Amino acid sequence: MKPDKYAYSFNEETYQGEFDSIDEALKEAHDEYEYDKVYVGKLVDIDPSKYIFVDELLETIDEGIYDDIGDFDEPFFVIDNDTFEKDIRAVIRKHVIVTAKAITDSKEYNDGSAKRLEALQENNQNEI
Repeated sequence: MKPDKYAYSFNEETYQGEFDSIDEALKEAHDEYEYDKVYVGKLVDIDPSKYIFVDELLETIDEGIYDDIGDFDEPFFVIDNDTFEKDIRAVIRKHVIVTAKAITDSKEYNDGSAKRLEALQENNQNEI
């Protein structure tokens, strides 16, 4: 099993980077921008086979055969749906490589406002 990777975002929509820990992601976000809020989420692989609807695929095959030969008394084909679905999903996973990642377990971190408050307090003490 691959170790978890993390990314950060300032708007919880567009995530950046690939970091080994939440702390690394937060440090990079802080180095890039003084933020009030930053979101860190776990990067996860996307399984392209979950977007395949086997029943629709079989219906398309059935309609194509009907278009080619017309009506027929017997079923156009006989298939083991469970095996077919398993095999189709395996082929999709093998040949469709998704380079994007999904984000899960996103959590908000507040940092910038606390740092600004510390700076203001320090400036106020210097003025006294």
